[in-house]
Amino acid sequence: MNRAISFLFSAALMTTGLLPVAVGQQPATPESEIVEPQPILWVDHSAIEGLNDVHFDFDTYHFVSDPEALQIDAQWLKDHPDVQINLAGYADTRGDVVYNVALSQERANTVKQKLLQLGIPEDRIVFATGWGKLYQSCLDPSEECWKRNRRVQFEYANPLAKAPTAGSR
Repeated sequence: MNRAISFLFSAALMTTGLLPVAVGQQPATPESEIVEPQPILWVDHSAIEGLNDVHFDFDTYHFVSDPEALQIDAQWLKDHPDVQINLAGYADTRGDVVYNVALSQERANTVKQKLLQLGIPEDRIVFATGWGKLYQSCLDPSEECWKRNRRVQFEYANPLAKAPTAGSR
């Protein structure tokens, strides 16, 4: 990993509380001020309402969701040629942070490749990235919850741009 990416990744982990401020050093905080960290529940308002998240089995980046659902999503994108997307890959809360980032990146790459095969031009997909176990959509320690978190989510590349109405699918 090159130095700039490593720095940015470390900075992102520090701001989420997943890494201490300095490696091997905890910030000096009086015990009376220590607050137990709370899980981050991710609600992404730039997510494209109505498009299907693509879900995956545990520890894999191969498709398990209904291929017809992704074809419907691809058709929606073809019907809305002005919409550019980001693909955000996620993993459940189990496992190593670094491994889950890599796994979720592979999930995002898999969805991107499938969309390209379905005729979506590459310039419509601004980025495909893996966020690992950050931004969980469910926090229960259950298989149903973990399954919901193992996903790739479609997001508007430019959430400030005029979005198509929900009924235009």
